[in-house]
Amino acid sequence: MAPRVSDGLELLQTEIDDSSFCPRAHFPLDEALLMVTGKALRVGLAVCQLAKTGFYGEAFGLTRSVLEAFFIVKYISSTQDSEARARSYLEFWKAHYYNQEELRKKYFPHLEEPDNLMQAMLDEAKSLFPNTRHWYPAYNMATEQYDHPLEINPKTGKGFQSSADYDGVYEMASHYVHCTVISSRPNFAASPFRTAKIDTEDHRGFLALHYCLVYALMTCIILGRQWNVELGSEVLETIQALLAELRVVASPTGSWIGTAQNP
Repeated sequence: MAPRVSDGLELLQTEIDDSSFCPRAHFPLDEALLMVTGKALRVGLAVCQLAKTGFYGEAFGLTRSVLEAFFIVKYISSTQDSEARARSYLEFWKAHYYNQEELRKKYFPHLEEPDNLMQAMLDEAKSLFPNTRHWYPAYNMATEQYDHPLEINPKTGKGFQSSADYDGVYEMASHYVHCTVISSRPNFAASPFRTAKIDTEDHRGFLALHYCLVYALMTCIILGRQWNVELGSEVLETIQALLAELRVVASPTGSWIGTAQNP
């Protein structure tokens, strides 16, 4: 399945490349959406490589980054403050240099401050980002109502929220980003202890493939809306068919359980 998901992600790459998007000067939303979408597709391909070689848990953990990319593009493209949100995202590099300077002062005070590091920029970074370690919480981005007309519930008048994606996928994948017992125990073998040579959680591989493809697709859809460009019908049909197949094999009651099928 991993090679086919890779093909699906490459279809999305080709579709975007053929659209010849050109970010406009002084419109940070254009640049941010293109930047994040490109990253999401690249990470999705990395997920496929991990799943293909049997690193199912690691692939599952990495899908959190693709989901986060979806949260970011949904968040920054919502409301009339989209350009300001995109500008904040792009300027977070200043917080990184602020943190690096704090590390220099704490651990390497004998080293001189870099010549190109201006105090005005450091002060600006701290004023723009009170928490210089994190740009914006994933939970807040997920629960933000997406105000695109197609995503507003006509019955409630409220925009789409990704609460379930955060509560379910993001939280579970976080166990595999970090070394919690949830991700460490499945491949633990003791008496005597042996390090893991294979990953027993092959279902995580199928879930990783499904999630990386579906969130990459949703990220690309939001990107297209910025330019009023829709993905080609053939591309959508191909990916939707693949996602439907993945939902079957990733299901806990799927027929693949107990067989030799691998992601």
